[in-house]
Amino acid sequence: MISIDQLSEVKASADATEIREKYCDNGYVVVRNLLDRAKDLQPTLDEYATVLDREARAWHAAGELALDYADLPFEERIIKIVAETGDRIYDYFRIFFNPPSATKADTPLHYGPAIFGLLTHPRLLNVIAAIIGSEITVNPVNVVRIKAPERYLPPDHNYHVGLTAAWWHQDQSVYSEDINDIDMLTVWLPLTDADKDMGCLQVVPGSHKGDLSLHCISKLQHKTGIPEMLLGPVRHNIETKVGDVHFHHRRLQHGSLPNLSDRLRFSFDLRYQPTSQAHGESAGVPGQTMVPGFIARSPSQPEREMRDWREWAAYQEEMRQQFMAIDWENTPAANQFSSDHRYCI
Repeated sequence: MISIDQLSEVKASADATEIREKYCDNGYVVVRNLLDRAKDLQPTLDEYATVLDREARAWHAAGELALDYADLPFEERIIKIVAETGDRIYDYFRIFFNPPSATKADTPLHYGPAIFGLLTHPRLLNVIAAIIGSEITVNPVNVVRIKAPERYLPPDHNYHVGLTAAWWHQDQSVYSEDINDIDMLTVWLPLTDADKDMGCLQVVPGSHKGDLSLHCISKLQHKTGIPEMLLGPVRHNIETKVGDVHFHHRRLQHGSLPNLSDRLRFSFDLRYQPTSQAHGESAGVPGQTMVPGFIARSPSQPEREMRDWREWAAYQEEMRQQFMAIDWENTPAANQFSSDHRYCI
């Protein structure tokens, strides 16, 4: 059964007890109007508009783009550019080297003050603290998603998951077993509205209470995810407005729909974990056991908090060097996928 969800939503004024109860019962919670569109989110859109303008002008000058589309609003400009160049712009928007094994000295990565401000936003951290505790480390696996309307995507392109619908999965599956006992929290933060037609999230409420589901590598469908017969029967569409923020458990079964509208769906997947657990300040990364995270909040040792975006930029470049030094050909894949189970076709 598919329904529009109101089961696990709270107002921004909700106290920590209500937030945690909703999260524990259902595996997720949506906090409505947590962030302000103009004050909290527009700086990030402006930061990305600068990136988009720089690349569009360069590609047009090089004859790689018919027009630079400088006269169009930001969202329409992205759609036009994706229609011509596929997922190329994604490389310049991402805030994590994905996949880590492809990291090179010239691999594009974006880091700036506005995005760092979102990662460490006090109201965001207040909700995170209500769920996992007040000592908070930012996991480095943070993903930007620029989901353009499906009808504008060239049909023969093998798109990065950051641009298309996401198959049903649990976030824990993309990491090695090292992080299975870490209370990793995913924060899904939309920069545009996301309704059903635009490809909103779907979740199976309560699915976090079970074990990690089988995740198949499907050679026929070129996807990785949970087979249909293993999904819970009740599925909710999580429709959101700009300013709403969705928080979910690492074992919540979830996915997203294709964007069948004419509008762009633009969002972040941000990840956090308790600093005190297991690997402390280190954080699991697909394809690599551990890399350093950074401390966003520490009431016990506030001097250890990262507060300057330039520190984050330096940290990202240190991660680049670490990934480039790994012998990926001889490094086992650090995920929990299967290709030989009878359900995996």
